[in-house]
Amino acid sequence: MSKTNKIIQYGLYLILFLPLFFTNFTFFPWHYGKTVIFQIVVEILVIAYLWQILSFPRKRESSGQGVGFFQKLNWLDWSIIAFLAILIITAFTGANPANSFWGNQARANGIFTWLHFGAFYFLLINFLSFDRVESFKISYRLYVAVAAIVGSIVSLTALLPGILPAGWQSLAGGGIIGNRAFLAGYLILVLGLIIYSFFLASHKWQKILWLAGFVLALTALVQTGIRGAILGVGAGILSSIVILIFVLPGKKLKISLAALLFIFAAGFFIVRRSPSFTERFPLAYALTNFSYTSGTGETRLMAWQEALQGLRDKPVLGWGWGNYEIIFNKYFNPQFLKYSFAETVWDKPHNWVLEIADSAGLVGAISYLAIFATALYYLFRKCHSERSPVKRDEVEESISGLETTQRVILSATLIAYFVQDLFLFETTNGLILWFLILALISIQSKLSLQPMVVKENQKEHKAIKKIIRYSLFFVLCFSLIRFNYVPLKYSYYMRQAERSRDFNNWAVNAGRALSAPAPLVFENAIFLAQQLTQFDKAGAINNMDEEQKSVALSLVSVLENAAKKYPDNLSFLVWAGQSYLVLGEKLDSKYFIEAERVLLLAHEVSPQKQEVLFTLVRVYFSKKDFVRALKISQEAVAVAPDIGISHWFLGLAQIVGGDRPKGLESIEKAVKLGHGLTADQKLYILDLYALERNYSKVIEEYNKLLESNPENVNWLIKLAAIYAESGDKGAALETTRRAVGLFPPLKAEAEKFIKQYKLLEK
Repeated sequence: MSKTNKIIQYGLYLILFLPLFFTNFTFFPWHYGKTVIFQIVVEILVIAYLWQILSFPRKRESSGQGVGFFQKLNWLDWSIIAFLAILIITAFTGANPANSFWGNQARANGIFTWLHFGAFYFLLINFLSFDRVESFKISYRLYVAVAAIVGSIVSLTALLPGILPAGWQSLAGGGIIGNRAFLAGYLILVLGLIIYSFFLASHKWQKILWLAGFVLALTALVQTGIRGAILGVGAGILSSIVILIFVLPGKKLKISLAALLFIFAAGFFIVRRSPSFTERFPLAYALTNFSYTSGTGETRLMAWQEALQGLRDKPVLGWGWGNYEIIFNKYFNPQFLKYSFAETVWDKPHNWVLEIADSAGLVGAISYLAIFATALYYLFRKCHSERSPVKRDEVEESISGLETTQRVILSATLIAYFVQDLFLFETTNGLILWFLILALISIQSKLSLQPMVVKENQKEHKAIKKIIRYSLFFVLCFSLIRFNYVPLKYSYYMRQAERSRDFNNWAVNAGRALSAPAPLVFENAIFLAQQLTQFDKAGAINNMDEEQKSVALSLVSVLENAAKKYPDNLSFLVWAGQSYLVLGEKLDSKYFIEAERVLLLAHEVSPQKQEVLFTLVRVYFSKKDFVRALKISQEAVAVAPDIGISHWFLGLAQIVGGDRPKGLESIEKAVKLGHGLTADQKLYILDLYALERNYSKVIEEYNKLLESNPENVNWLIKLAAIYAESGDKGAALETTRRAVGLFPPLKAEAEKFIKQYKLLEK
């Protein structure tokens, strides 16, 4: 076996282990780093493959030595090529071609990455073998087994996160994958491959091990609690039963399977409608209660509605890959804020088909669905007939195609994964296994085809081939440096900035991250602006030195340039406004004018986005323009009158504008609508009630505060003063003595207070 073949084989195996990688040195360490490593490995393998082709003699020997054969492309292969081609075309006709093509660190699934997955797929169909394993081929059995074993290890990290290093553990409950939702989708494919390997196993001990892996992966999936993935598993089970009814012989067996299907469906509805059962087994309720009228179900429906509005705007070619955020902000539904500020930022609709439709239009959605349809066609076609089987004497064992059971497993796995994708989106971990399953189906459909033989040419053109080989080497070096090393380098600076607890250290790394080339620098600027505001809220920014000032000004400059280049992207304007607000507070009030300017532009892009309106209110507070602050606050209430925080900002605007009674009414309404107040905010409001001489309200609220913290001396002192002002001398005296009992040094001041209000006199 040649060195290039070894490189390709080892590289393909290495890709299967990527879900276990954690790149602590990169931004988004659970996802971004492994995606770049995937790209690097694929690029090396593609160049090695092409190098081998150019080094190979013009005539291929029937023994099959050398590089993998070029198989004739089938409809599944062509459907994948068509899908990738449509993504490329629609990216350049979309709203932000650079973002579409290169993607970002947060999601790591730009078209550049998709092209690498396409290359990975075509490497698999050339190097995985269902026939006799020759020196340049990889046994599909072993390859699938390795993928399933890696998935089992991933499951173990989710069930026992303590086995991971402390820095690798994720609060999102996904083990080494990070996010439990991404883990659940990945495990659906792992379960399919484990079952697939179980039926391929020839020894009892192997089957026992696969059963153990299945239990491990299923337990981890259920523990995630991701209902979309659990629904997908249910859909996979039901579809496998339905398929078996049609493909298996025997009337009695078909009736038995139909009865099983009925029992499965009936059990689902019984559990769903049985309060006593769900109270006794909460997990059963969690698995069967798929509601779209509360919580994330409702926000997901709203996101889907916005996705459909975006599709109506551009139904043919869409908005370009990865630009759903533009649609979300353009058609923003103010009701998102009812759930939290986090719910007002969506860059994906959490429905993979809708995301593709928005990105690449109906053309792209149809091409994507064609991949599934074609894959299922080849599986079902083989279920009914065995066309042109490979002769037994030509293979290591009798394999004329996959056994019916294994074909059903693959089809059920695809269906289960498709269903869960209707509630989420793709990630690198899942795509690796998804393309592996598609490659298995493609290879299986070609078992009856003979490999193509390259006819010998009269001339070898060795000099030309040598030039091409070394050109490929330089192309590889350029790509590895420019498109992989450079993003990793600046991702490292972003990671260091993210982990900084000192503002000076943050500024150093932020400055380096802002020197990244476009479009990477635009994404970096958004996250750095978020970090800048976090430092400001934490009180970690005092007086900026020249270097810190330079970094902050560079940050807003990058954001403004990005906003000019992509005016439909709200994020650049919003975070430029937030950053200018910090600069106005810390450096010079002239930056409040700049904050107002960019936020008004953001308001034009998304008129109903409350985040923009609230930030404008803060700007007008800083400028002491209380008239405009009141006007914008009223506008925020008008777009969604049933959301408490809007009334909170309105109340503040009314108070600073001089209308304290109305302001307090608005704040009371905010609280009634569910807006929670911090302890400091409550104390501020209580001081306002005291100024209004609403002593009963103040006394009631202070007593509520003291229930949660009865030894808070400051609150006791204020409560004593309120009692005294209201004329309740007994309560004032008792509260004063209580405070002194908790903090004796107050005794002298307490005696003065008692004399001042004559608390000992009857």
